[in-house]
Amino acid sequence: MTTQRSRRWIALGSLVTIVLVAMAAGLARRGQPSASPTPASVPIVLQTATPRPSPTPLPTPPPVGYTPVPPDTVPALVIQRSPEAGRELPLDGTIELVFDRPMDPQTVEAALRFYPPVEGTLRWVDRRTLRFRPSTPLQRGAVYDLVLTQAARAADGAPLNRAYRFRFQTVGFLEVAQVVPADGTQDVDPTSATITVLFNRPVVPLKALEEQGDLPQP
Repeated sequence: MTTQRSRRWIALGSLVTIVLVAMAAGLARRGQPSASPTPASVPIVLQTATPRPSPTPLPTPPPVGYTPVPPDTVPALVIQRSPEAGRELPLDGTIELVFDRPMDPQTVEAALRFYPPVEGTLRWVDRRTLRFRPSTPLQRGAVYDLVLTQAARAADGAPLNRAYRFRFQTVGFLEVAQVVPADGTQDVDPTSATITVLFNRPVVPLKALEEQGDLPQP
């Protein structure tokens, strides 16, 4: 009888011990901070700007020689030109040189050069004014150099003080210079917004053929 009672107390003590150990382990786990889940990596896409084409470099000016003018000689001069500096030449436009005195046409025409070469006709309005008109339309938006070497002579035999050279550009293409609102603008009211387009040169509205006589001529 005593032996059975002792066994019961031993079993009960073992059960209590197991319960206490389990409770202690649970409390220990509850006190430890839980590990945060590792965030998934999100790929970052970098948007690169579209590269803009580099501007076309200007051609190298053609070389010109120089011959000193004798001190007792008054050299001839080009006093006016067309197109003027900063003005574009129409594709079939006329180039004009005006001198300070009557010139020797033969020497002037032989001394005239174009780079790149241009075929055309020369006409003297008078002995001081020379005009050149290309035989075919020039290239659009192109750069040309006109050179008149010192081989040109005035009617009195005087040379130029130095080779005369000027650079001009033909009429370019019509391009959109700016748009308002700009591309990517947000919060634009579609019911009241006005779209403005600016061009790089003057434009005229479209009209019927019989109405085009009132438009400005380029």
